[in-house]
Amino acid sequence: MLILQNTAHFKDGLWRCNPCNALAKTHKGTEKPIGTLANQALWNARKTILKGFGSLMDYWLKQGLSKTQAQKKVITDLSNILNISHKLFNIDCFNEELCEITNDAIKGLHEQYTPICPYCESHSVFLPSKKVYRCDPCDA
Repeated sequence: MLILQNTAHFKDGLWRCNPCNALAKTHKGTEKPIGTLANQALWNARKTILKGFGSLMDYWLKQGLSKTQAQKKVITDLSNILNISHKLFNIDCFNEELCEITNDAIKGLHEQYTPICPYCESHSVFLPSKKVYRCDPCDA
């Protein structure tokens, strides 16, 4: 990634483009970017994916996988759906289109992993405080 010093500056672990205010995160303790510059809309889209990614990881952690195993499982599942190599899976390099496709894939995996209520066939909601799934429509 080419960053010209006169159009971008580094501060607090972020590269910021002066003209358009786009951001890029960096590796800890370095000025090396993790991904590509992102405007506010793309930055927010990537944050949404990271949130969904985290909830998929939480599902696998509850199933007894280690953090590393859960991360690998989610990356593998999403890579297969997106038809990209798991080695190239880097949310900080995704563009708007890939963010949208990934978001749809995450929603699909959520539906696949979430139990279905036997009474009304709706997807259940996990209640972390009680560690149980509950169905909103029929309150089962």
